[in-house]
Amino acid sequence: MRVPVRSAFRIFPIAGAAVTPQRAVVTPEKCQSCHRSDGTGVAPQLVLHGNNRTEETQVCVMCHNPNNTDIVYRLPTDPKVRLGRYSFPEQSLDFKSLVHGIHASTTGFRTRPLVAIGFNHSIFDAGTLEEYPGKLRNCVTCHVDNGRRGSFELPLKAGVLGTTFDTRSISPTGTVAIDMDPTNDRKVSPTAAVCSSCHDEGEEIDHMVREGGASFDTTQLALDQGLVVERCVRCHGPGRDKSVRKVHEIR
Repeated sequence: MRVPVRSAFRIFPIAGAAVTPQRAVVTPEKCQSCHRSDGTGVAPQLVLHGNNRTEETQVCVMCHNPNNTDIVYRLPTDPKVRLGRYSFPEQSLDFKSLVHGIHASTTGFRTRPLVAIGFNHSIFDAGTLEEYPGKLRNCVTCHVDNGRRGSFELPLKAGVLGTTFDTRSISPTGTVAIDMDPTNDRKVSPTAAVCSSCHDEGEEIDHMVREGGASFDTTQLALDQGLVVERCVRCHGPGRDKSVRKVHEIR
């Protein structure tokens, strides 16, 4: 019998005495406005992976991190992931891009629904899910917001990693050998990874690169060294004419 019990977590230091809590971007309580525990919500209870992961987003992000993709289940013959004119051999499982992509796919907002390959090569097509019931543009449905500064606003917190879409595990000849080295991962810069998970149309992607300084083909080292610097905050930051809060019409 599978009994969904809310997952537990604890923050602890790996080295040194200082403990840095994970930043609060969303909360389980926000998710439960749709994914109610008693099953009466407009979406199923927030429980996944055989009822082993239940109603705790801080647990989700341990595996759904920026370096994780679906490569361990993906075949070279599977369709590639496309964001605008960019093509990738894998689907990112990074929480910040995955959840946006799932919700945007159910409404038909994305040009191409998010598709990930799962256990035993099961195909997860977000476009087949029940339609997201709220206003997709309303970030505060899920995001933490104190009325002055929301976790959806730019700039992202320093140190947020780029999102991997290519672990270099598929060779040009089509063979798969899982590459466990994250330093050579082909990444999308962090702000663009979030925005493109909903806005995946070609012109919008090109705007992120041309005007926002984003990259859809970089490494974490290039991001760390400042060789790629996103400048989206200049137009879309708080108080700007095209801030996220304004263009998403968040009151």
